[in-house]
Amino acid sequence: MLRWRRLFVGSDTHSLARDIDGRLRQADPELAKQLCMNVVTIENQLTGTIDGSTVKSAADKAAGLLEQAAAEPGVLQK
Repeated sequence: MLRWRRLFVGSDTHSLARDIDGRLRQADPELAKQLCMNVVTIENQLTGTIDGSTVKSAADKAAGLLEQAAAEPGVLQK
């Protein structure tokens, strides 16, 4: 389980979510909160017993939220 957590924490998705968090919170606080909650859900799943459907659901939601974040002016561009 720890191996999976290390793979996720070092992943592009986790890094991107963390890197854009401040800018996204300024542009759309609710979207930022939802993205953060889904990334944390995945992290929490990877620290204990993994429920594949929970991870898939959170990952699908996070992917959609990242697409929405990309549409926010100034979020992906520093």
